[in-house]
Amino acid sequence: MEINVPPDLDTLIKKRLASGGYGNAEDVLRRALVAQDAEESRTEGVLRGKRDLRRGLKERE
Repeated sequence: MEINVPPDLDTLIKKRLASGGYGNAEDVLRRALVAQDAEESRTEGVLRGKRDLRRGLKERE
């Protein structure tokens, strides 16, 4: 798969590559997507917890 990225993302990818922490652009994108997935999972867990708390409070009324 080939993708085109806008200049601002290209700059960020190059910055990460220059840091030496990544071997190639695919590694940078993989890490970014894994991090995003983890963040979304945490957010979903927090929202679920809030809903459960609200339900529990309503049941006590």
